[in-house]
Amino acid sequence: MKILVTGATGFVDRRLVTSLAQRGELYCVARPEDNLYAQEDLFIPFLINGIRQSNPVMIQNEQGRRINPTYVGDAVDTTVNALNLKGHEVINVAGSEIVTIKEIARLIGQMLEIEPKYTLQSERGPIDMVADISTMKLKLGITGQVPLEEGLRRAVTGTL
Repeated sequence: MKILVTGATGFVDRRLVTSLAQRGELYCVARPEDNLYAQEDLFIPFLINGIRQSNPVMIQNEQGRRINPTYVGDAVDTTVNALNLKGHEVINVAGSEIVTIKEIARLIGQMLEIEPKYTLQSERGPIDMVADISTMKLKLGITGQVPLEEGLRRAVTGTL
């Protein structure tokens, strides 16, 4: 039996993936982070709705953490490509553009014509969540992705 695991992250999940792979039960792993552009409970739609409602965007230090968000269509294409893999792989699914939370909020604010408000969450500094996508590019041949600004525009206008 082979399965597709999505959402696997961190040490425990990597051990799970390895264990399943050794038993021949794992087909592939796609890891869509919490920064996809679709689904209201995910990060980008949460930011869009918060800015629309004039809620402050919480950031760490002056810029906030750095992430490399993935457009939902790109995550789907990546997952479909992963179905053709032989053996097992742990693959980070993320975008190629690395941006801060403040940069994303600024772009969303421009599109909504609303100046985002910010709240400093802590002085400890940001915890970056930048995924290494070298395996995604190498093993899946992912090259063209929807640019961040275009993906945000689609999310803001609801044309995903």
